[in-house]
Amino acid sequence: MVKEKEVDRLDLIHKANLHIPINSTFVFISVTVLTFIISVRNELLQDSWLLAIQLSLCIPFFIYSNIARSRIIITPSRKVDNFGSWAYTIAFVFFLNSCAILLSTLAFQYLGIIFISVSILLMMIYEFLSVPLHSEKIFSFGIKRWLILLAGFVFLGLFPILKVY
Repeated sequence: MVKEKEVDRLDLIHKANLHIPINSTFVFISVTVLTFIISVRNELLQDSWLLAIQLSLCIPFFIYSNIARSRIIITPSRKVDNFGSWAYTIAFVFFLNSCAILLSTLAFQYLGIIFISVSILLMMIYEFLSVPLHSEKIFSFGIKRWLILLAGFVFLGLFPILKVY
């Protein structure tokens, strides 16, 4: 019989192995987009400070999420897993907001609004499905995480597109 602690350790390692290639891909995409914008149209970053900040900061957040995931393989830790998860979540919100701001700037404003709206809707569905309804986690982790993600999308993505500030 496998002990519960060993199963948790193996789950953490398996999860880390799945996340590392995803994080690496997002680092590559983010660096490529940032380099392309700097090379071709750097005034986009000068005109939209939130685009510049979010596109720049998503890179170290993805990298440190990757570092945390790599450490889990060597020494599994729930705290490191949580850090990696939050770093990835923040980076992902920054990345999606950057895409939405770029779409609204380079194409049409409503395209950025649709992009953010669909991202919020999909985030709501994913968060609802990922936490079991019978679990007490839905009230502690799920709702807090959902509210933080929603605030990130609205204040750092939707409001800049709508030119609220």
